[in-house]
Amino acid sequence: RLLIDPNRGEDDPTLIMKISDGAVISGNHPITPQEWDYRIETFHRPYHHAVATTIDSVANATGRAPLVLSLHSFTPAWKGIPRPWHAAVLWDSDHRAVGPLLDMLRADPDLAVGDNEPYDGALKGDT
Repeated sequence: RLLIDPNRGEDDPTLIMKISDGAVISGNHPITPQEWDYRIETFHRPYHHAVATTIDSVANATGRAPLVLSLHSFTPAWKGIPRPWHAAVLWDSDHRAVGPLLDMLRADPDLAVGDNEPYDGALKGDT
């Protein structure tokens, strides 16, 4: 994600971060418009094409929309602010799988579980 963030839209200014949690990312600052475009063409678009192709392939083979799970780690603190969650479920609009998953995770009293925390899964352009 320091090279290019596949979870951001191409027009998102945070697609290629210059600073992360207060540290300058030397390979990203400064960055030329040509390098920006190269990373989109070489990494971002092929990633999204592969994901879309796989989803379409499964849907066509089974006649059903697949359940897509994307695993993502996050730091225990961001900009000096602790994040209390041990696990979090980010989701958009279909609660069929999310509800049972959240229930299962919350059944463990030792887990702090986030529901669309620390990020909102419904953010436009973010995946």
